[in-house]
Amino acid sequence: MRELLIGVEHASQCRQLESFLRGRRAQPRVVDEHRLALDLDDDACAGLATLVAAVEQWRVSSRAGEVALELAGEVCILRTET
Repeated sequence: MRELLIGVEHASQCRQLESFLRGRRAQPRVVDEHRLALDLDDDACAGLATLVAAVEQWRVSSRAGEVALELAGEVCILRTET
């Protein structure tokens, strides 16, 4: 199973992101208070690029400082540099 892990800084952000993704018909699973997981092999799951774009849309609109995306041991940090 290919799984995308999404990490945020605060537990409240995790709940908000979970709700945001469910509103886009994704099925996130709560890993812990700071991380969600998405099963990329689920036929109903959107493509990776679509999911990353949705997470970035949420991050910007919610003014989250950064979001960590992890897939197969590789980590990518989404953040706004000022």
